[in-house]
Amino acid sequence: MTEESIEDVLIVGAGPTGLSLAITLRRYGIPVRIIDRAMQPSSVSKALAIWSASLEAMQGMNVIDEFLRNGARLNALCIGDGGRQLARLEVGEGIDSPFPFPLLIPQSETERLLNARLSALGVTVERGVELAGLSQDDDGVTASLSHADQRTETARARYLVGCDGARSAVRGALAIPFEGSTEPQTFLLGDVRIDGRVGSQKHLSLVESKRDRRPVSFRGGHLAHLRYARGRLCRRQPAHAR
Repeated sequence: MTEESIEDVLIVGAGPTGLSLAITLRRYGIPVRIIDRAMQPSSVSKALAIWSASLEAMQGMNVIDEFLRNGARLNALCIGDGGRQLARLEVGEGIDSPFPFPLLIPQSETERLLNARLSALGVTVERGVELAGLSQDDDGVTASLSHADQRTETARARYLVGCDGARSAVRGALAIPFEGSTEPQTFLLGDVRIDGRVGSQKHLSLVESKRDRRPVSFRGGHLAHLRYARGRLCRRQPAHAR
């Protein structure tokens, strides 16, 4: 079954970018529809740090208090070899901002807080809805949408905004290249719990052994280096975590 609807702004992608845009548009009284092909919001950390300019934007969206309440301020970056500290770098020093620090908060929590704010403005993210194709003319955009229940829809909008990440369906439909370079290293980002003393929660620690130089980051304000070889992550406790 095919349905047709007309929107002012259709946002594809309900990550932090899409949610922030939807909130801002609604605060100016602009009707908005936001869709995401994922059935559930993100449940993992992904991007962990929000910097000063973004925190100022959060203030403009009236969500800054919730972010400060749920996040952790990063004061310093400590670099060590095992249990020995090699260097300490103050983070945020000299930043001219009401928020002169990065805030550590999981992306899943960022999306939860932004989604709550958007809901308070009367907009609900439509999940399980995927952009299947689009065309544009002088008056707007026609989007083909596929729903999780196999229903198809033709949506007409004055503006369509692609906020759907590195593998953007919007960018692909418009044949816009994703320019840039790819780092040759392989990194693993994991949400793990480490027993033992790992230092102050107000600092970010980077601990590296002399033999193992593959990094894994984890929540709680610290980074540990664990061995990663031949496609496997080998369990090995850093000295400071024993």
